[in-house]
Amino acid sequence: MAFLSGLAWPAQGQKDKWLLYPTEVDFDAGPGFSPFGFSNPHPDISTPYIYENSVFDEDGNLLFYIQDGSIYNRDGELEGNFAFGAQMKEVGIAPVPGTCGTYCVFYMETYPPADLAFGYMEVVVGSDGYVSYVTSPVIEREFSGNSGSLAVSQVIPGTVADRYIYVVPYAEGEVFRYIMEENGLFFDQVVSSFEPENDLGSEVEVSPCNSHLAWSVGPFAYVYGLQSGQLHELFISEGYIAGLEFSYDCLDLYLSHQTEGIVQWRFGEEGFTKILDKEGFGKTHLEVGKDNLMYLVREGKEAGELWSLETGPNLFIPIGVEVSVYSDDVAATADAYALPDQIDGEGDGAFYGVPPLEINSLAINGTGLPEDITQGAPFFYDCTPIELEVDYTGLSASYTLSIVSVDPVSGTPLTGRPYLDYQETNSGGPGPAIDLRCLQDPEGCGLFDNYLGQVFLITLSMSNECSEAAASGFFQVFGAPADVTAVNLQVIPGNGPHCPASQDINTPCPGGTYSTQLNFENASGDVTFYRVKIWEVDCNTGAEIVFLYDGPAENVNTVNELSRGVNSFVINGSTGYFANNNFVGRCIKASVEVGNACGSVEDYTFIQFDGQYRPGPGAPDYTQALPKSKEVFLLETYPNPIVDDWRLQMEITTFCDLKLEVFSQSGALLLKEERYLEPGPALWQLNLSHLPAGAYWYRLQGPALTPVSGRLIKL
Repeated sequence: MAFLSGLAWPAQGQKDKWLLYPTEVDFDAGPGFSPFGFSNPHPDISTPYIYENSVFDEDGNLLFYIQDGSIYNRDGELEGNFAFGAQMKEVGIAPVPGTCGTYCVFYMETYPPADLAFGYMEVVVGSDGYVSYVTSPVIEREFSGNSGSLAVSQVIPGTVADRYIYVVPYAEGEVFRYIMEENGLFFDQVVSSFEPENDLGSEVEVSPCNSHLAWSVGPFAYVYGLQSGQLHELFISEGYIAGLEFSYDCLDLYLSHQTEGIVQWRFGEEGFTKILDKEGFGKTHLEVGKDNLMYLVREGKEAGELWSLETGPNLFIPIGVEVSVYSDDVAATADAYALPDQIDGEGDGAFYGVPPLEINSLAINGTGLPEDITQGAPFFYDCTPIELEVDYTGLSASYTLSIVSVDPVSGTPLTGRPYLDYQETNSGGPGPAIDLRCLQDPEGCGLFDNYLGQVFLITLSMSNECSEAAASGFFQVFGAPADVTAVNLQVIPGNGPHCPASQDINTPCPGGTYSTQLNFENASGDVTFYRVKIWEVDCNTGAEIVFLYDGPAENVNTVNELSRGVNSFVINGSTGYFANNNFVGRCIKASVEVGNACGSVEDYTFIQFDGQYRPGPGAPDYTQALPKSKEVFLLETYPNPIVDDWRLQMEITTFCDLKLEVFSQSGALLLKEERYLEPGPALWQLNLSHLPAGAYWYRLQGPALTPVSGRLIKL
């Protein structure tokens, strides 16, 4: 390494002693840490981070790792070397798109006299977890200078597993981008440029959000917006930057500086920097772990000490683990820049060239299917679509769907006549919804016609080149219930006779404010649900004034459930709405829909609350509340539409109290006025300039007036 000895690197001799290895901190995978200076891993060394520059499978088993320009299998046996046998400057690892167990190792290394090479090798891992073979190294491009760095992006959106490779040779002053696709690596473009400097860069990082790229050269840090194209630059102070990392929320860049220690930079805000700690953190690299904490190494006398940093409150937390990394104590070591670089935001176990399959849930018509028959089998009717809904992740090459009849107690498949045994295999993945009735006969949709009432087990199996997934669940199918042909709606006003539904506002059904019930127990057909809607209406015209209640579909199990008191509905947050608001003399329209999974019918009735019916002793007596004769005459309201002022012209025959209310279209009360009026002509004037343009409802009521309501338009 004599060609490096003449380089004037300030205090570089011990720099690599405090570098954090590896830069991907992953608490969920890996048996231990492999210190430099040994060719084999040491699983017995139990520290809370993984081997440097390593690849693990989804179960946390080590597949291979890299040290000093060499690739080793899981047992520490040498499998291959980089092109020039030189120590690495930077390494990035990513799965080859469209393949299984094949990884591309991108690297940068120097070679005499002072040049930099960017190359790659492929590592193929067999199903047993051991390296099958390593391809010969390919030098993609050579650069001037002898230091540089690279970073691998996350998967490019819209692709299976393609990625961008960002390469930064510091002496060139440019950022080069390559694209890794299934059929090779291709140069894409130069994405940015900066003031070149030889051998004073640290590392290149892609933000966890895949939105920014960062690198440093000497005391300068750069952040480039991958979408915006904007380049941010920060000068800290004389000296060099040893490491950098984005915060997990991608808003800040944290840096370790030779003299300033840890620096926080909100790169979107010009010139904003914050010095967090100068003591002992000037030589470390930084890395965000899966727990969203940032990890770093603080300088010690004999070894570095592992710390974490909670980036929100900027809280430093000592972990109490010494990091003993090898250093040969020479003036300049080639691995001073040899920082392993995994892919931010992805753990080692998430490295896949073909996205793995996972079936998250199976449902029919929105109802999840139980995997255990003892949990009960939801039932569906054969009269409407029985749609299988599959929620899965990954890429499916083919899938198999099977439906078999099972014993309703044990779930054991039943064979032969008269049981169903259906199976089909298709390419690709299942669609978002599959009508199971139509699998065998897309036109007639009669798969279950001969098996109605049986319990079935449905199994979905999916596969691609690299993985398989399966899920199953139980369900039952019944024939169509009897059609509902009539509601036969009645009104039970209290202690009086039942009133057949009346759709004539001039002859509404009477109702007691405390006791009125809607009765539909005589509906024809198999009723499994009902739904109620209620409006307040004009007692003269039947015009809808306010929409009071829009009920959900209520499940019905017995005929006794086919009756509801109007005061049992929750309106404006409480029950007893019609009694509590003194609806005597006022009118409503009640609509009732009854049906089952195969269809429904609807009927409605007008009801006027007359106060004649009471549920029993102690109830208020509304009998005298009804006017004996009309003593207030509303002659005219004008103008309509209005701009600001509105008038009501009336003729009063006796002293009386009147209340005027204005409502929004949704029924919200916007204005209420009460007045005491004397006999004779009366003009009630209002200024409605504070109301926005639109449609409104008004209601005029009082003890001597049958409530009057109408629609009002404001310009």
